[in-house]
This record gives sequence, structure tokens and C-alpha cells, in this order.
Amino acid sequence: MADMDDAMMILIPATPVFGEASAQGIRETVRREVDFLRTMECVVCRNQEVDSNVMTAPCGELYCGGCVNEVFDRAAKHEFNFPPKCCGQIITLANAESFLSSDIYDKFQKKSEEYSTTNRTYCSDPECVTFISPKAVDDGQAKCPACQKLTCIVCKEEVHEGGCLEDPAAQSLMTAAAEAGFQQCQECKRMIERINGCDHITDEGDPLDEAEGFLQYAVDHVLHIHEDNRIVWRIPAAAGA
Repeated sequence: MADMDDAMMILIPATPVFGEASAQGIRETVRREVDFLRTMECVVCRNQEVDSNVMTAPCGELYCGGCVNEVFDRAAKHEFNFPPKCCGQIITLANAESFLSSDIYDKFQKKSEEYSTTNRTYCSDPECVTFISPKAVDDGQAKCPACQKLTCIVCKEEVHEGGCLEDPAAQSLMTAAAEAGFQQCQECKRMIERINGCDHITDEGDPLDEAEGFLQYAVDHVLHIHEDNRIVWRIPAAAGA
């Protein structure tokens, strides 16, 4: 009996045959199986992803890390995709930060400042046209971070002495544009054209008085994007048209 008790006290190694390397492989297999049971479906690509690689949008929809990067990359490249939304709710940078690559994160941050700035100033050099942050403005002069040239924040032309002068060429262009059916946004100064759709006017700027013929932001109308990515701006018909 004593011999039997001694035999029962012998400790048997957990992996006497497979060794440490094989034991690690078994643990990895078990981990993958467990992770598979915890996968979630991405609302965009419909792929199954482990929950650690899935972002929950404010509306509750699920996005895999790859699609999160795609959404924020598109928002940075095209203003009509900014800010990124799902089900009408904004997906903030804080929501997506841990899923974004450093390149897309930095790009989105820079574009966020540009898209959020009213009456923007771009470098007056036609070979540059880099956005100039309001932080780079001093005494009415905006310094381009790319080429270091100075631009007047009033007329958006190369910096000059004295008050802003009317550019005859620019005035001729404005007249021709008006005759062709273009109008200029009073906020961002961009020229926009009515292509089709209803006689409603929209822009990304702050609400303006439609009765005075200015561009008005309408939350119930969205920009229609053609397959070739052209924006169809809705502009009020001319008086008496």
C-alpha cells in the first residue's frame, strides 16, 4: 500500500511528449478558436473580424479597422465626405483614433482644420495653393507653410501695400461667370454652378439668408455626387426665370 501511495504522488509533466514549442502551438490554436467565436461582422465589407479590431460607431454600427481607415481617408481627400458619418451621426476622431494608421490620422487632422475654417485663405501662388491656417496669419498677411509666400487674407492675392485693389482681370472673370450662370459663395469665395435638381442652394458654410440670394446650408438636402465624383450644387434660379 505504501508503494501505491508513493506512486500516486509522482507529478506528471503537463506536456511530456509535445514539449514547450508544441504546447505554445496548442495554446495559439485554442486562442484562435476562442477569437473566432468572438468575431463581429463589419457593416461595410461584411468580413468577420475579432472584436479587438472592430470599432463601434456612435449609431451602433460595427466597422473593421480597414474600413475605418478607408472612411477617414475618403473624408480627408474629399470635403463632401467630411465629417465622416454613419446613420447621420458623426464618427469623431476620438472614436476611430486607435484604429487609424499614423498617416491617415495626421492627414485627417490637417484637413479637419481646413474644412472647419470659414473664409479660408489659400496660397496665392497658382503653383502652390496650399491651405494656410488662421494661426499663420499676422497683420492681415497669411504665410504659406509650403512655399513661405505671403497672401492677403482680404483679396486672397499676393500680399501688397495699401488697401486691396480691384483686379480688372478678376472683375472680367466674375462678370463672365455670372453671365454663364455661376455664383460666388460669400463665405468661401468659390464659384459654383447649378447643374440640375431643385432650386435650393447649399454650401458647407454657416447658414446665410436665402432671401438675399446668398448660399444657404440646408441640412435636409445633401450634395448629390455623380459616379465621376462631380458635386452637383443646388443654386437658386435667377429672378424671373
